[in-house]
Amino acid sequence: MSKKILYKDAWQSIGRSPGRFIALVLLMLLGTFSFVGLKITGPDMRQTGLNYFNQTHLADMTVTSAYGLNQADQKTIADQARVKAVNYGYFTDAKIKGITNGIRVFSNSGSLSQYKVVAGRLAKTDTEIALNNTLKGTYHLGETITLQDGTGLAKIKFKVVGFVKSAEFINHNDFGQTSVGTGQLSGFGVTTKRAFFLTEYNLARISYRDTVKLNAYSNAYTKLINKRQATLLKDLNQHRAAKYQAAKASLSTALINQDTNALDAASVDATLTLVEDFLTSHGLTTVREQSTTANPVLVADLNETAPSAPLILLGHLDTVFPVGTAKQRPGVIDGERLTGPGSNDMKPGAVMAIATLLALKEANYQAHPVRLILVTDEEILHKNAPTKETIARLSKGAVAGFNFESADPDNGIVTGRKGGAIVDLTVTGIAAHSGKEPEKGRSAVLELAHQIIKAEALTDQAAGKLVNCGLVSGGTSENIIPDHAHTGIAVRFTTKQQGDELLAALQEQAAHPTVAGTTVEMKVATKIDSMDTLPGTAALLEKLQASSRLLHQPVPHGKQTGGASDAGVLTAHNIPTLCGLGIMGGGAHTAHEYGLVSSMFDRAALVATTIAHLD
Repeated sequence: MSKKILYKDAWQSIGRSPGRFIALVLLMLLGTFSFVGLKITGPDMRQTGLNYFNQTHLADMTVTSAYGLNQADQKTIADQARVKAVNYGYFTDAKIKGITNGIRVFSNSGSLSQYKVVAGRLAKTDTEIALNNTLKGTYHLGETITLQDGTGLAKIKFKVVGFVKSAEFINHNDFGQTSVGTGQLSGFGVTTKRAFFLTEYNLARISYRDTVKLNAYSNAYTKLINKRQATLLKDLNQHRAAKYQAAKASLSTALINQDTNALDAASVDATLTLVEDFLTSHGLTTVREQSTTANPVLVADLNETAPSAPLILLGHLDTVFPVGTAKQRPGVIDGERLTGPGSNDMKPGAVMAIATLLALKEANYQAHPVRLILVTDEEILHKNAPTKETIARLSKGAVAGFNFESADPDNGIVTGRKGGAIVDLTVTGIAAHSGKEPEKGRSAVLELAHQIIKAEALTDQAAGKLVNCGLVSGGTSENIIPDHAHTGIAVRFTTKQQGDELLAALQEQAAHPTVAGTTVEMKVATKIDSMDTLPGTAALLEKLQASSRLLHQPVPHGKQTGGASDAGVLTAHNIPTLCGLGIMGGGAHTAHEYGLVSSMFDRAALVATTIAHLD
């Protein structure tokens, strides 16, 4: 049979780009989400040996999935135009005990992409393995090897029964990269399907009828395979829409339908329990960081013992709505539109952060520790609580942060946000009758007027600085010189330095009252740091933009915005951070808020793929 195919060094192509191997197409379906990482490889014109490819019946196309190819996926593949044969199988990466590099372990390929035996034979039982021929000499026929970190393998000890070649690996000096061991593949092995305990196939090799007479070096062949690849990827991805409508019990809608008011301990506890149960059911351990003066912070870790610096996934579970709102207008999905309390800010964003962590777990990501931090009092700006300090402690030493606050529909990624503070200014004077003994009085209201004029004079909107004395009170009667007065001040700033300067100026003014005999007390009720654009922010954005091209998504742009977020806590501790990575939509904090469902998939995939590409 004349078989025309030259891979893009199939597995080498995967190996050179760990994120492409994950290739995360996240199916986050109204709740129980599944993660399907699809990799479809086509021809590579760089290699010679056409006869060798024909002899081994090398597949025209290979599909790999980090999570499995279910029956619907298999039907989609079978229904593609001109499909001649499909061979399903398994693969995983593992490390041979005693060496630092990994190997890729396959089940026997069947009729497509056959292995050529150099010595010995192929495996016949689930405790036998044939290694690639470049490992001959390092290992010997009859020797028993132990495989470690092989997700999905039913056995760990295998007897070497043969050495083989594969047309899928042409360059024997570079087998690609892996998340196992040192990150470099030193070869591959072939065992039986029974050696795997995976419930679904994660690899499919495909041949087509109309490629037989095409020259593998021709533009016609390349064009045909590229077209088939694009069509298949599109059709597989379309499963998402059907699963949206079919899934009724989802983490997203479950969270929206669970009130989470930061001032109501019972609703916070119920929400945390819901999330904890979900994460635990997916093999992750959670911890509640408790405080006597603050709501709990939920933490889940992946690869926490890895020696490299950690990465942070950040979000919040609370909303601005009172208890009872979820019952009045529960979460609803109507086509692309998700509505309900917190449907924009930011229940779906929390789900996306969770999905990103689980996608990395399913893909066996091991390069960095990844920590998920979900807080429950963000909407009240962590008022009178040490939550910011907790976030800072939990993020210590991190090299990058990803905050899943909601996004505008403009496909922007937030690289800088304003910070804010609420300041209470209280003036104490001396009361006196304004008719009989005015000379004995010291007006707190008059002093407050001086303080307000000086405070608002600090505003410089062009520079991004704002001081607004929005609440004013004082005095008890028109004919009494007031002995007390108060203003509540909103302070906004673009950088941490500006914030520090504004608060210092307000403190200085309070320390030097204009009206003799009055005293002024300044108290910072709460403060959210600005999200500063750090030297590493641009590089992080560039990696995310590169990942969007890899996933064939529109390339997002960086943007500055108002509205404080906990991303400022990370940048205040010199952690380059991207924000606004959550669901796209609008109407936050209103009865009209909404999110666009497809953006949940796309952006979670985008962040996971970006993480997979980080050094």
